[in-house]
Amino acid sequence: MKVLQSTLARLTPAHVLERHWVMSMQWHNLLFMHWPISANLLRPHIPAGLSIDTFHGNAYIAVVPFVMRHVRPRGVPSVPGISFFPEINLRTYVTAQDQAQKPGVWFFSLDAHNPLAVRLARTLFHLPYFDATMSAQAGLCSTVSNASTDDTTAPLTSTSSQHGVMKSEHTQHHLNTAQHAPHADA
Repeated sequence: MKVLQSTLARLTPAHVLERHWVMSMQWHNLLFMHWPISANLLRPHIPAGLSIDTFHGNAYIAVVPFVMRHVRPRGVPSVPGISFFPEINLRTYVTAQDQAQKPGVWFFSLDAHNPLAVRLARTLFHLPYFDATMSAQAGLCSTVSNASTDDTTAPLTSTSSQHGVMKSEHTQHHLNTAQHAPHADA
């Protein structure tokens, strides 16, 4: 029951309604892939003031590919050609260590196939967005392919899985860290 209550609190946080919304978007064809990892390995990458959420003693790192549609600021219609693009993010789950104890998501990397969206998200929202070249195909299983990055510190590394997921060097680096992590309790 405690897990259900925690999940419901994360899905319907009361603080969401405290502020006016500024962006509208739709997420389509999401795939949430999670791997257990020691919270101790994540700790150096998470700011002070945030605790790392655990389940049965493990933190989790997630890779989430999806397609964004109808991305637009409040009061502005979506624009064909720039309001639809694939994205993949690498994340973990955290809770703010303040009076409100707000649960949230810590993004290590958000790679998107939309240079304008990347620039705006980095500038206006201070999110770790990176340019990536990707395409998505609708079908039985959504596909993201041909991932790359313009960041000169992250050479192109693209690998595919049976599910059609491709990732840039940013995502691959963090996944390699998770794969080599011992599965010790946090």
